[in-house]
Amino acid sequence: MVLAARPSHGKTALAVQIALHAALEGTGVAFISLEQSGESLGRRAIAFLADVNAEEVRLNYVDGEDNWQRVVSSAARVYQIPFFLWDASAATTSDLRARLCELTAREPLGLVVLDYLQLLRFEERSDLRTGVTANVRALKAMAKEFG
Repeated sequence: MVLAARPSHGKTALAVQIALHAALEGTGVAFISLEQSGESLGRRAIAFLADVNAEEVRLNYVDGEDNWQRVVSSAARVYQIPFFLWDASAATTSDLRARLCELTAREPLGLVVLDYLQLLRFEERSDLRTGVTANVRALKAMAKEFG
């Protein structure tokens, strides 16, 4: 499935929410971001679960004791569910495959989210269109391989 929209329209936020819901239901999830840091995505996940403003979590200023307790319990919850974040800013499809092999050895995965397909490095020198096409083929082969 491909999620596409113009910049700053909430694609990553939606993808994190989908991934979190799957992980909360017990499905192993690998969230691979080629754009944002794992720390940033982790804060987003915690804010979403705590139902507080993500900017407050980012700034470490959560208004109200009740909200702060929800943030703390949500942080603990994120670490207990099968939700694996990997910020892979310079990854290739071979790197992704190796990482997925490592993760599936520990936990069966039911969902892999790759945030920002166009930032996935090409295995060979090529233009954007040819490189993205080759990467999509490699990702489809991985999806078959990992079930």
